[in-house]
Amino acid sequence: PSVRGSECLVSQGSLYDRDLPEVSQLLNLYSEAWDDYWHAQKDVPDEDGNTPRAHFRASMLGRCMVAHLTWRAGVPSPRVIDEQSRQRMDAGNTYEDGVRIRLDRMGLLLGKQLALSDEDLDVTGTVDLMWGGEVQEVPWWWQTYRDPLWVDFVRFLRGKAAARTYPVTITEVKTVGGYGFRNSPKDGRWDHQLQLAVYDLLADRNGPDLPGPDPERYEILLINRDNGARRVIPLKDSYVMEAEDRLGQLREAWTTGKWPPCTCSSNESFERMGWAEFKYCNYPNEDWDGCCHSSLLDLLEASVAESQ
Repeated sequence: PSVRGSECLVSQGSLYDRDLPEVSQLLNLYSEAWDDYWHAQKDVPDEDGNTPRAHFRASMLGRCMVAHLTWRAGVPSPRVIDEQSRQRMDAGNTYEDGVRIRLDRMGLLLGKQLALSDEDLDVTGTVDLMWGGEVQEVPWWWQTYRDPLWVDFVRFLRGKAAARTYPVTITEVKTVGGYGFRNSPKDGRWDHQLQLAVYDLLADRNGPDLPGPDPERYEILLINRDNGARRVIPLKDSYVMEAEDRLGQLREAWTTGKWPPCTCSSNESFERMGWAEFKYCNYPNEDWDGCCHSSLLDLLEASVAESQ
């Protein structure tokens, strides 16, 4: 017997049945389905084809403000996620899953993919990992349903980890290629630090809803996609004030319609590594050699006027 899904046949026979897609095709299908489903859930177009958002986004705070405002207004991006970009994102998710699994087995994981928002700051963000505190007991369902030898290993592992108490930590996992890893600034990329700073602001305002005590530490875990090398970069306090100020500028621009200048050609983090932000901007011009052109500002102004 077999069950036919959307486009593939899954049978109870051999894993190598010729009707079963290759595992790489299934992984691509998963990624595409994830994107399609969540975009359909979150990004519902209005009558003009725009998909306005309710808040600014922590992960975009370090990018050009015009691009961030345009994203919030919901102006469609002409840029399409190609297979290579999708594979890089999948690799990043795989590394993040590996960190999460290890923290969970050590009894230190408190939460993952925590959606936080604040109306006054007018921003939302999703925290990758929250962990720390005292090592937890092995869950009863693991003791009941998992292999006894594996459960013994987890107890052994937690016994080693329990030698100390760990500060409750919010960790943002970032993966980059070898060049980006080697040339990353000592204090981390500016846009990464601003994103982490927003999580600090949001955690202060969402304390009762967090899955553990108030965080004591915020850090970026930078991972080299090429070889798995890691660097831990703590949040610098100065970025918290900078993030709050930048959010204020975005809110003012959103409510007044006075747009700031495009800064895609002067992003400090990108300049240090010899990159041009406009190459990564979701709103390139018609020649694809720049962004935030006059027609984009017209679209932004029209879209915001409709939403207010």
